[in-house]
Order: sequence, then C-alpha cells, then structure tokens
Amino acid sequence: HMYYEIDFDHQKYTFPVPLEDVMDASLFAEEKAITYMRYIRKALDAGTFVVSGCC
Repeated sequence: HMYYEIDFDHQKYTFPVPLEDVMDASLFAEEKAITYMRYIRKALDAGTFVVSGCC
C-alpha cells in the first residue's frame, strides 16, 4: 500500500491506497480528497482511516 494524508477541519487523516489499484497511474504529492473518495470510503469501512496529527 501507499498512504495518503488529508487535512480536514484542522485535523490530519491517513488512509491506504492499494498499489494493485494504482498500477501505472501517476501519483501526485497533492490531490483533492474527492479524487480518492473511493479509497477513503474503503478505509472508513475497514477502520484504516486514522487520525495522523494536527494541522
């Protein structure tokens, strides 16, 4: 997995993105959270969407 971190409401959250899903796509240091909503939802269901710090 690779991990993305998002800032929301003065809190940072981290969630995994499976490399199998990414394959040969370009990965950017910054993206809009909506781009990763599929993975955010999966992480919420799996309990892997975690608080990683304060902004």
